[in-house]
Amino acid sequence: MHPSPTYPHEARRRRWFGTGLFVMRFRPDGSVENVVALKSTDHAVLDEEVVRTLRRWRCLPGVYVSAYIPVTFSMAR
Repeated sequence: MHPSPTYPHEARRRRWFGTGLFVMRFRPDGSVENVVALKSTDHAVLDEEVVRTLRRWRCLPGVYVSAYIPVTFSMAR
């Protein structure tokens, strides 16, 4: 299960955008143990949405120990 982050209403209204890099550590059962921003999007509300979403991810048991996830929020027209 790999849901995508939604664009927070406040960030969309203020036209905030950015790219961040997040690292996830997985437990042996495939659930997420920890999510950390290695590089912030420069907007706390965007970082918080990414962390909240990535904590819901699941992978096959024993497949991954950690993963690096780049995330970009943009206001493409």
